[in-house]
Amino acid sequence: MQAENKPPVVTLNTPSPSVGSEGSAVQFTAGATDNCDSASQLSFVWQFSDGGVGYGPSVYHTFADNGTYSYRVTVCDRAGNCTIADSNIVVNNVAPTVDAGPDMTRLWGLPVAFHANGADAGAVDNGSLLYTWDFGDPNSLVGAAGQDVSHVYSMPGTYNATVTVRDKDGATSSDTVQVTVPKRATTLTYTGPVQSLPNRRITLTATLTDSLGQPVAGALITFTVGSQVTTGVTNGSGVATASLALNQKNGSYYPLSASFATNTKYLGSSALPGLFKIGNK
Repeated sequence: MQAENKPPVVTLNTPSPSVGSEGSAVQFTAGATDNCDSASQLSFVWQFSDGGVGYGPSVYHTFADNGTYSYRVTVCDRAGNCTIADSNIVVNNVAPTVDAGPDMTRLWGLPVAFHANGADAGAVDNGSLLYTWDFGDPNSLVGAAGQDVSHVYSMPGTYNATVTVRDKDGATSSDTVQVTVPKRATTLTYTGPVQSLPNRRITLTATLTDSLGQPVAGALITFTVGSQVTTGVTNGSGVATASLALNQKNGSYYPLSASFATNTKYLGSSALPGLFKIGNK
């Protein structure tokens, strides 16, 4: 008797799915018949051009990147007779995903720190994702690049910051985070006199600071002594000075106050030091 020398007849089935996607498993199957061995007695060895291997009539393989790949199955019977079948599969790119993080609140004038988490189904793309930011600030149109960035908003308000992630193949995805930038609270402290002789010109002063302890410059301060009102504007040290010629009745006490109205960047505040006396001690 002579040794069996006819190789198996191999049927290479279409992969499922027939066009793959990076990062997703694709099923490869092959059928074979042999004049001596049953299908269960045949050996199946798969080789993929990205270096992957598999064994058996049905295998799953995941490609780490998009592209066109070749694959081969070698089917052998117990006598060592083998048949090789080759084919190709196209693996499509998958756009990355990105998360811009939770909505944030940050006082005006302070830097807002942004962090984005991007991911790509293709393992090869994960290490080279590019991040770009649009802060939604009309006074700052340049934006920034990077996974971690920061931005100081020019004015209080509510902004939508958008991050876009791009893989090496040009596919992109975006996500938006809402940033609330509130005005800073202020504290107004009256530092002027609380009494004067009648018919005198007096100098009223007050100091305005914000919630960070910083002086507020350029703020309009309104001083009220009884029925008389005058105003002053704070300097770089947050100090406002105003002059007032007293014309009210001698020997009386009058309500004294200083106030700052809300503006585009700061919340208003007031000082109520008490009563102002016009007259002799």
